[in-house]
Amino acid sequence: MIFRVAGVGLLVACLGGSAQADPVPRRVCFTTAEARDKIVALGLSDPFRLVRGATRSVTAEIVGVELCLWNDRLVYEIRLLPRDGHVGHVFIDARTGETVAPRPPR
Repeated sequence: MIFRVAGVGLLVACLGGSAQADPVPRRVCFTTAEARDKIVALGLSDPFRLVRGATRSVTAEIVGVELCLWNDRLVYEIRLLPRDGHVGHVFIDARTGETVAPRPPR
């Protein structure tokens, strides 16, 4: 009986600890004003220059650009509308200008 009570207490402590281990969202996008401030304050790459470079070989209209924080990485999320009408995405590291893999979940 003592073993079961101790086991339940350990289980509750483990579950409580794991529930609080990941309180920060994996992906957070900033408002236009917040993004502007971060670009200036952190010396991030110019989003318009990066967008032009990343979409040179693609025939599509740029329909949106957001600055988002993926875990500890700042990424520009670019939405493109090609002629076929299916919205596509390009993800660029805001510090390095390198294209990155698809985004983590919200």
